[in-house]
Amino acid sequence: NNSVAQNIELTKNASLLFDSIEETKSNKYFENKLFKYSETKDNYAFGKEEIFKFSWNGLSKESDITGQVRAFGKESVFFLDKDDIPDDSVAQTELDNKLSELSEKIENIIIPRIRTILGEETAESLIFSNLTLDSIDNKIAFLFSGRLNGTGNIGFLNGKDLFKRDNLLNPLSNQQKILYLPIPGKSISDEEILSQVVYNLQKMFSLIENTIWPYETGENLEAKFESSWLDDGLSCLVSDLVGYGNYCFIAVYTYSTSLNTISLTGGIPSLGQRGGVYLLLRYLFERE
Repeated sequence: NNSVAQNIELTKNASLLFDSIEETKSNKYFENKLFKYSETKDNYAFGKEEIFKFSWNGLSKESDITGQVRAFGKESVFFLDKDDIPDDSVAQTELDNKLSELSEKIENIIIPRIRTILGEETAESLIFSNLTLDSIDNKIAFLFSGRLNGTGNIGFLNGKDLFKRDNLLNPLSNQQKILYLPIPGKSISDEEILSQVVYNLQKMFSLIENTIWPYETGENLEAKFESSWLDDGLSCLVSDLVGYGNYCFIAVYTYSTSLNTISLTGGIPSLGQRGGVYLLLRYLFERE
C-alpha cells in the first residue's frame, strides 16, 4: 500500500527523535516564504472568551460551549468550558496549574516530536492550509469540557473544523485546528489525556498534509481522506514513538484475544483492529 510505505518512510528516522528535538523546537519551519510565524496576530489573553460549536456522535444534538482562555503558548491555546470553572478560588488555581502543566508538555515535548516523526513538510502545510480558514493565528486550540467526563470519550478531533463553515454543508465547523478533551483530574489521568492528544494530532496533521494541503494548493484536486483503519493504526504507531502509547498497548491486548475474528482493514475501526494495524505498521517500521 503506497500510503503505508509513504508513512513508514516518514517515520524511519524516529530513532533519532530525541537528538533532533532541540533543532525542531527552533521552529525553523516558520521561516518560509509562504508565511512567517512572527507575522501572526496573537489576540489571546487570559480570560478571553470564545463560543464553540460542540458536536460528536455521543450527543443527541449539537450545542454551544463558551470557552475561556486559561493557558496559552507559542503553539497552543487552552480553553476551559466556562461551566466547568470552579467557584472556589483554590480549586480554580489548581485546575489552571494543571492546564499549564499539560500545555508545557504539549508545547515542548509532544508537538516537536510529532513533527520530527512526520517530517518538516507537515509544519509548513499546517501553516499554509490554516490561512484558508482566515484564522487570526496559527495556534492549535484545546477545548476542555466536563461534558466529555463520564462518557468514555477521552478526546476527539472533528475534521470538519479544518474546513470553512458553510451554513448548508458544514454548519458546525469552528474553522480552526482544535481538539476536544475532558477535564483532567476527574477520574482521568494526565497520561490518558496526553495519549489522546498525540493520537488525534497525528490525525489532524495527516489530514492537513495528505488531503487539505494538496487540494488547497491545486497539487491534487482529487485528494482523498485516508482510510480510517490506516489512520487509526498510524495514530497508534506515532503515539508509541512519541512516548504516549499506553492506549495502543491496550488495543494490542484486545487484538491478541480475538486474532481470528478481527479484520485489519475496512469498517469502523474497533479497539482490536487498531491494535492489529499498529502491530503491522510497527513490523514494517522495524524492517526499515
